[in-house]
Amino acid sequence: YAVIPVRSEDSIPKPLIFQAIKMINQSMCRSPVKVGDVLIENILGTKINIIASRSMP
Repeated sequence: YAVIPVRSEDSIPKPLIFQAIKMINQSMCRSPVKVGDVLIENILGTKINIIASRSMP
């Protein structure tokens, strides 16, 4: 599987960072992906989205 770099739209609360990393590492998406596409909505109920920081054809 290809790996795509991601970032959060806002800061994830410190107590949830390791849970968020685990969830991101376990997630999968289908290509094509464009920069800014939301890959995970409302991660861990924080209302923070995880978005793609690079395109993947």
